[in-house]
Amino acid sequence: GDTFSEPPEKPVSEPGKPITAEDIAALRKEMKLTQVKFAELFGVTARKVSEWEHGKTSYSKAHLDILNRLLKSQKRRNYCKCEF
Repeated sequence: GDTFSEPPEKPVSEPGKPITAEDIAALRKEMKLTQVKFAELFGVTARKVSEWEHGKTSYSKAHLDILNRLLKSQKRRNYCKCEF
């Protein structure tokens, strides 16, 4: 399966600060999504999400815009009500 080691969970950074690898991991966990399901939201592979969460690769401007909106949203847990 698509399982990767989990980085340590840290709180999501304050709005206006650069998004860190820890922010991405914390956001995904807060949304209660696996790396596979989170990847499906962004149209990338689970391996790419793992790389984002470990700071091994950067994300596109489009992905950054979505991440920023999710991080600022008070309702991010309800962001995706779709069934995977």
